[in-house]
Amino acid sequence: MITNSEPDGRIIKIIKYLISFLFVYVLSGITHYIAEWIYQGQAHWMIFVCAGVCGLGLALINDGGYRFETDYRIQVTTGAALCTFLEFLVGKVFNSSYEIWDYRELWGTLGIFDDQVNL
Repeated sequence: MITNSEPDGRIIKIIKYLISFLFVYVLSGITHYIAEWIYQGQAHWMIFVCAGVCGLGLALINDGGYRFETDYRIQVTTGAALCTFLEFLVGKVFNSSYEIWDYRELWGTLGIFDDQVNL
C-alpha cells in the first residue's frame, strides 16, 4: 500500500492564505488601535475590529482585483471608498450613541454619513 505522507498541496496553500490574512487583520487592527490611543489617549476595541476588516478588504482588493499595472489612483480611490463605507457601516451599527468615536464637531465630517465618517 502506498501512502502519501506529505499533506495535500492545496491544504498547505489554504493554510498559508489564511495565516497571511490573519496577519493582515491583526497588523491593521493593532496599527490603527495604537494610532487612536496615541492621538486621543484612548481607543475602543471596535476600532481594532473595523481596522482589521478594512485591512482585509484592502488585501482582498489587491490580491484578487488589481494587477500591479493598475493605475495607482484607482487603487487608492477604491481602497478609500471601501474604508469609508466600512467605517460608516460599523458606525451605524455600533456607534449610534457616538461613544466609540465622535466626529460631529470636527472639520471634514461628512453629514451625508450621519456624522460617522470624517475625512
